[in-house]
Amino acid sequence: YHFFPVLAQQSIRELERTGRSFSEVLQSAILGAFQEGYTGGFGADADHIKDIPSLEKAIQAGFTFFTIDPSGAINRPERLSVQFREQLLKRYKAYWKYYQGKFSAGKLEFEWTENCLAELVLTYGEALEMVENCYHVLKGKLAEFDFEVSVDETSVPTTPQAHVFIADQLHRRGIIFHNLALRFPGAFEKAIDYKGDLKEFENSLVAHQIIREKLGPYKLSLHSGSDKFSAYPIFKKTVDTGFHIKSSGTSWIEAVKAVALLDRQFFLMILSQAISDFEKNAASYEISANPAAIKIEELTSKEPEDIFADFNIRQVIHIAYGSIIGQGSPHRQNFFSLLQENEEIYTRCLKKHLGKHLQLLAE
Repeated sequence: YHFFPVLAQQSIRELERTGRSFSEVLQSAILGAFQEGYTGGFGADADHIKDIPSLEKAIQAGFTFFTIDPSGAINRPERLSVQFREQLLKRYKAYWKYYQGKFSAGKLEFEWTENCLAELVLTYGEALEMVENCYHVLKGKLAEFDFEVSVDETSVPTTPQAHVFIADQLHRRGIIFHNLALRFPGAFEKAIDYKGDLKEFENSLVAHQIIREKLGPYKLSLHSGSDKFSAYPIFKKTVDTGFHIKSSGTSWIEAVKAVALLDRQFFLMILSQAISDFEKNAASYEISANPAAIKIEELTSKEPEDIFADFNIRQVIHIAYGSIIGQGSPHRQNFFSLLQENEEIYTRCLKKHLGKHLQLLAE
């Protein structure tokens, strides 16, 4: 398949929960490439960076791709104080002249209104400033890098007006960005297929693609892309080759599936741990699993494929990596020993799972 792989990728959240560092992630990817004789090149993405100290650690470790996540600075306008609202609107007043009359591109057309602009400024103004600060830090330290802006971790889908505003603002600030991750309609929950109206998703994507063609070049980035099999054909057809998909999140689930094949009692033990820690693990994740629906006693003789077809089990396991392989976990050593001694089994699981992703995205 003619995709460029990003083999080193971890978010700050994942690093904190597993007790790893950016350096360890990158070193593991490099050693894996040497082990397999892979010479095709790969990306190293410091994922969901939310502050300057984390960004500087990723730079020092040797990462070359940076996903900036300003979700902590994306506001809900209705929750802002009157005084702060006025400050933000005043700060952006000089930009308003750029957004007047109609925006028109292809079959997409909308009217800029004062209320719409005020909403966009209040929602994304601070987030854009955070992105700009991160970009200048990178420019001061690196000659070349890939830059992604992520506004997907919000509860409200990105409107066409918001897309235009964000992309245009990035351009006006002199920020060269390569990928833009938007929040599409529907639910992109971890570890399971897309939940929502596929036609609504397609209509939204078509509008965003029109905007990308007018304001690009940059890729549309789909986050939480693992297992979104029903959405892939639409995404591929609409965006063609101008996309970046984060689709390996469930590689971890395939590791747990390999463990279930190798040692069923140990698997049931770590699943129990995952259920016990569910509330803690679920913090900051978009999931709808009900751990109470999982009947561990019924899983003793079930085939792994049937076990992991249960979305409750998939999501409970997906967010439990810190509980199972984090520093200090009583399961960590046995888990890694099983995989290291049976690497071909994990490889087989992984090849089948990621191969399904790649095949759908290549068609």
